[in-house]
Order: sequence, then structure tokens, then C-alpha cells
Amino acid sequence: SSLQGRQSREALSDIRFAMHLLLQSFILSAGAAAFQPHIVGPLLKFQDDFPVQLPRAAEDSGSVQEQELDGGLADCSFSTSQDLGQVFQYMDSSDTRYATDGATRCYSLYIPPSQAEAVNPERKLPVLVFFHEMLGKAAYICRNDSNVDLVRQADLLGYALICADANIHWDVPVHKDKQGICSKKASADHSYVSEILRRIRKTDSLDADQVFFVGHSEGAALATWASFCFSRSLSGFAASGFGLKLHGSAVEQAFCDSLGELNVNCKAGVDDGMEIPGSYGACDDCLYSPVRPWKSKNAFGNNPQICLVSGNSDYFRPSIMALSRALSTAGLLHKSVHYEGNHHMPPNFGELAASCLLNPGYQHVDSSSQDTARIPTR
Repeated sequence: SSLQGRQSREALSDIRFAMHLLLQSFILSAGAAAFQPHIVGPLLKFQDDFPVQLPRAAEDSGSVQEQELDGGLADCSFSTSQDLGQVFQYMDSSDTRYATDGATRCYSLYIPPSQAEAVNPERKLPVLVFFHEMLGKAAYICRNDSNVDLVRQADLLGYALICADANIHWDVPVHKDKQGICSKKASADHSYVSEILRRIRKTDSLDADQVFFVGHSEGAALATWASFCFSRSLSGFAASGFGLKLHGSAVEQAFCDSLGELNVNCKAGVDDGMEIPGSYGACDDCLYSPVRPWKSKNAFGNNPQICLVSGNSDYFRPSIMALSRALSTAGLLHKSVHYEGNHHMPPNFGELAASCLLNPGYQHVDSSSQDTARIPTR
């Protein structure tokens, strides 16, 4: 059909662009043993309770300059007047993907000024931890002139925002089942997520039980995996632009049939038809990527608050549908929110995610019905 043709052309165009960026990152990281990240500022070990103090330019226009794709400290701050929050850095010796001695990792913590000035020891702030898309940067989000409204929503709704940063890419697992999936061996980002949760627990103004993982695209895959593996440290999660990749025997005919006009190449017992850069999730032993949901409990021992966000013309929307079905099969309540748009993260993503997660009234989603809530983008 014409719709399928348009979707295929859009998907091919975006995949080619993604592969171009992926090739650039491989060039930058060529020679894993010899690769050394470019570090801005001093390299520190754990600095408990003290953020890294970055130098700021005396005069700057607030413009963002392209930085080297290093996954290090420069990804969390461009040293301009538009940067927000405190930047924390540590050396992760367990992440040896690009350097044998480990990797410098960072993240930014933004607490709205109104909340920081009115310190009330009896009122702790909920925390949204955002995992960016493929080849994104934390510094693109935790800043005054961000194209995404997560900071503005933090100011309006009174939550703290942590902008997480990948070491070039999020190390998203692929596997047959959940055995061994929650380990450093499964993902080099396991220690990084643990460090962020440690920081939250050590910060008096933050509510360590009201923590939500939120991600878009590749970041959504990492957030989903982490939300199951660290579920007892969280309240819930929101995934946007990517859900669950199915391959081999994990692909059932009922799922292919449920896709309707979105079904391009879904074949039962073979593959769900979603082509992802690097053939992610399509290896011989792959079944569920990033994780096959199970009946998890959150920090309060309850059903986690789960929100799935997707554009109505996103070529990865079938993955959101697959995750919804898998959540229902696992007996997990969740809410689906749809916006008018494609795979790109909408400008009001913060409103979509926060209003869904921070609103206690969420409902069960039947796997056969996807249009349970629709919020237009501005």
C-alpha cells in the first residue's frame, strides 16, 4: 500500500542516517585497546557528595558546538552559560568496551532552583532519570535551550532530573531468557546505572523510592532493561520510540496479525520485520531484546508504573506494541500514550512522560488495544 511504501522509505532514510552516524562512531573508536576518551577537566575517582567543577567560558552565546563522540565528561557539559545542574564524573573500570583500563562516565543532576532554595527535609523530590537516544548526549538535555522540555517540566512539576550519558552507545543486552540478564556481563552499563542510584540514595533532597527511568529510542531500550533489573529501586519507567525486538521463536503469528498495516516483514518464527542498525536483536540466539518482561515489583512492592510512548507514524511503533503485549502477558499494568509524529522525540516529551508517570491514575492496557490515551504535541 502507499502507507507501507511511505513508511518503508522513511525507515530506510532514517536507518541510512543512523548507519552513517554509527560508522562515524566506529571510526572514532577504532582500535579498542588503544582508544582513549577525550576528557575535559581532571580525571577523578569517586568524589562523594562533590560535583565536578567545570570551567565556563567568560563569553559565550550559549550555542552548542559539536563535541567528539567520547562518552566522557565533555558529553555532560559544553561549558556554556546554557548548561544546567551539577555534573558528576567517575572512572568505571568495568566498562572496557573501548579502553582496557575502563571508561570515564558522567551524568548531570538538575534540581529546580525553586526546590533547591526551599529545602524541606520532610519533602523529598521524585527523580526522573533520562537515557538519551543513539549518539545523543546528556548535555543536550540538561540545558536551558534544550529542544526537549524535560527541564521545563522539572521546574513546573517539581521533580529532579538526572541526564544520563552513554559511553558512545548504550550497551543494550540481547538474550534468550532472563537468566544472567541482570549482570555486568550482560551490559557494560550495569555499573553505571548502579552509580546513578547510589548518588540518588546519598542526596538528602531526593526521594530514593520515587525514581523513574525514562528513555527514547536506544535509550528506551536501556531504560527498559534497567527498569526490570533494578525494579526494587524504582517506582516505574517510560519508554519512547522503542519497546521490544522479537526474533526467532519469540515471533508469534498472533503478533504479526496484530500489526495490521504496520506489518512489513513480520514472519512467525523468523523475525518481527524491524531492521535495526547493526542487526541488533537479530542474531541466531536472540529472542527478546532488550529484555523479556517478567512480573516485577517496584520499590513499594507494587506493580511498577509503566508508560509506553510512541508516534503514530514511528516505524518502530511495532516494537512498542510488542512490549505492550509482553507486559500484559507478564501481568503488568501499564499505560500507552500516542502522539502525532514519527520516530523523532516530540518537543513536549517531558510533559508526556511526566504526566503519565507522576499521575497515579493509570490503567490496564489490553494488548489488542493501543489507543488508550492520546496527547497531541504542541
